[in-house]
Amino acid sequence: MKSEAQVVEDIRRATMVLDVLLWKNPVGYWPEKHLHYGLDKGSSDLIGIQRMLITPDMVGQYVGVFVAAEVKKEEWRPSMDTPKHHSEQSNFIAQVKSMGGKGGFYQSAEQFKKDMTNEF
Repeated sequence: MKSEAQVVEDIRRATMVLDVLLWKNPVGYWPEKHLHYGLDKGSSDLIGIQRMLITPDMVGQYVGVFVAAEVKKEEWRPSMDTPKHHSEQSNFIAQVKSMGGKGGFYQSAEQFKKDMTNEF
């Protein structure tokens, strides 16, 4: 079974052929500095943008689509997270999708590729 870190690396390698740029988004709190970092609680492990070609009837221009990838180890199941933690991550992904972005929970590069190559 692959760890979360191994799945992250597989997904990052897969982006080379998908017109996707991803950045790590560590989220947490550094108490010594009273500093919150990352986007927000529940935001995805990897965030980025996918270049999309607008079809000819839509002017033929490229646009960027926000991507949120919450990466989990291969054997992960939602019950392994605390309900609040999983709920915050699900809410973040739902917000991204509601605004026209793409995202989900991914346990493999294959799952990620499938989502990135699907139309909206």
